[in-house]
Amino acid sequence: MVVVIVLLGLLSALVVPSFLPPPLEPDDAVQRVIDAARRTALRRAETITLSFGPDGRWVSDRGGESGTLADPPVSPMRLQISPLGKCLLDGTRGPEPAQSIDPVRCRLIPAR
Repeated sequence: MVVVIVLLGLLSALVVPSFLPPPLEPDDAVQRVIDAARRTALRRAETITLSFGPDGRWVSDRGGESGTLADPPVSPMRLQISPLGKCLLDGTRGPEPAQSIDPVRCRLIPAR
């Protein structure tokens, strides 16, 4: 019985960190904009399209939010954020973005 409890403790120590979101870098402005748009989509229960330009400008199609990033993303990208918080890259306009995104957590996946 004690062996089973010890094994379950070791297993949970290995698995639990994978459920925690990775910490944000303090200077990750792109992720902060995505998180704010996701919160807005959840609060308003509507789909939001978020566009990032090559010059660092970003704009949201709902509510007219926009701004400029000091450190622009590698390439322009458009995200569609569902009312349930799911994020998808919109590849219908322009080239495929250099970054990818975790659709469930809505987190940018760094290029390897």
